[in-house]
Amino acid sequence: MSVMTQKVITMETAESVPMMRLAMREVREFAYRALMTKGASNAEAQAAARQVLFAEVHHGTGLQALLTWLKEGSWTLGALSYIRTETLREKLRRGY
Repeated sequence: MSVMTQKVITMETAESVPMMRLAMREVREFAYRALMTKGASNAEAQAAARQVLFAEVHHGTGLQALLTWLKEGSWTLGALSYIRTETLREKLRRGY
C-alpha cells in the first residue's frame, strides 16, 4: 500500500503540483529514524512515527509536522530520578 502525498492530477499543467508515491512503511521508518537520530527513545520514536504516518495518510500533514518537531523539539531527556519505595510484597514478607 502506498501513500499519495499530493492529490492525483490526470493532466499536468503549469499550475499542477508533482505527485510522489511513498510506501507507508517508508514514511514510518523515515520518521522513526529521524526521531532516533534527534535523541528520542525507542518508545517515543515508535509512537511518534505512528502519529506521523496517521497524519500523512489521513490529512497529508504528517511529514510536515515531523519537520516542525525536528526543528523545534529537543528529544534529549535529563537523568531519571530514583526514589526507593517499598512494595506490598516486601511488606508482606516482613510480616506487617
